[in-house]
Amino acid sequence: MLVLTSATTVVLVAWGVVNTETQGLLAMITNPDLVLVLVGVNVVFGLIRLLSVTDAWRRADGKLLRFGLVALVIFTIAPHAAFAYVGLEARSTIVTVFPTEPVASPPPSFVAISSTTTTTKPPPPLAAPWTIPTSSTTTTTTLPLGAPRITFLLLGGDAGPGRKGLRTDTVMVATVDTVTGSAAIFGLPRNMAGLAFSDGTEFFGTSKGILNEAYEYGRKNADRFEGSDPGVTAVRDIVSTTIGMPIDHYLLVDMQGFAELVDTLGGVTVNPSAAFVAPLYYEHPEDYEMITFSPGVQHLDGAHALAYARSRTESNDYVRMARQRCLVASVLAAANPYRVMGGLIGILDVIERRVSTDIPSNRLPFFINFLPSIQSEQITFVGFDNDYRTDTYTRTGLQAADVPRIQETVADVLSGSWEGPVTNLDVSSEACG
Repeated sequence: MLVLTSATTVVLVAWGVVNTETQGLLAMITNPDLVLVLVGVNVVFGLIRLLSVTDAWRRADGKLLRFGLVALVIFTIAPHAAFAYVGLEARSTIVTVFPTEPVASPPPSFVAISSTTTTTKPPPPLAAPWTIPTSSTTTTTTLPLGAPRITFLLLGGDAGPGRKGLRTDTVMVATVDTVTGSAAIFGLPRNMAGLAFSDGTEFFGTSKGILNEAYEYGRKNADRFEGSDPGVTAVRDIVSTTIGMPIDHYLLVDMQGFAELVDTLGGVTVNPSAAFVAPLYYEHPEDYEMITFSPGVQHLDGAHALAYARSRTESNDYVRMARQRCLVASVLAAANPYRVMGGLIGILDVIERRVSTDIPSNRLPFFINFLPSIQSEQITFVGFDNDYRTDTYTRTGLQAADVPRIQETVADVLSGSWEGPVTNLDVSSEACG
């Protein structure tokens, strides 16, 4: 029976490896209910194997053989214990970090959306290309994620060494066309000023009235903003109003957590175009050293990657945005499914301690299964640099953002009519930073 059970295990594992793509495995472990079922099945299967070993031990004759069977018991139970540990850790992280919502019926990846109209009207000048086109007939379209476009607000919250309070120095909006798989990332500089909330109220911030003050402003004025994190709600409202499109979900990552994630993935590769200096912080804010990044391809650990992303020494916010774009590309390249599976325990630990989001846990498997549909060469990055400012100044003396032009650029990029400069997320093709 022991031989039969072991052979069955090998066959099942081999079948899983051959017939299940790695992202499919990742999708499975992000389903907390399925993980619980799999852990239960694993425990039952482990007990059956243990009983087989025990039965053989009872029949054993001689101390040497019995000693060998004791070792075999340990060898038999170890993989089941490891599987249960990883599964329960994954479930704990998913349940802790990702909120729950009622499971849609049918599931989000197979939602059919119907639209019926009697006339066809030309879109307004800045019509949002993410809306479902109207037509004179009734059409039913099955969309991969239940919507023609999914948009995420990506925030890098810097509360690490050398900083006071949490400032969202990294603000990006990633949006994906769920039909074509094309994606765009818009980068908003931390010092963008002259912004407003969706109700038309001007954003004055906590000091200068710039974008990276929005999170702390929301936390200090929690009575004005709904949601579990009023800081994120404030940032989300301002950014959505600025770019002129709705935001479906947010992801806030502590920048120190970013460094830990880079270490877990084995580091990242960057390709700065010129030398620059940056402060490398240690445990205490006053404990740091200035380091120099040389031009050319190089591999960075988490601490150096964080210094690479944070530094504005002898440069500016727009140069730093270029470096952050480079790091996004590098992390995407490093986070292949096999590496993620290999460092899963460390990644789960980082996510649980350093990440907050409103992505519902029951939608994670659908998002993960959709990831292979997004090709890196289809990801376009547009940074709203100094060219997206007006000649108008805010009350603190800063140039106000050119919001109409920003919205026009977003609409053009998403409709495919954008003819301005864009940067693909391909770290190997050009220098970053």
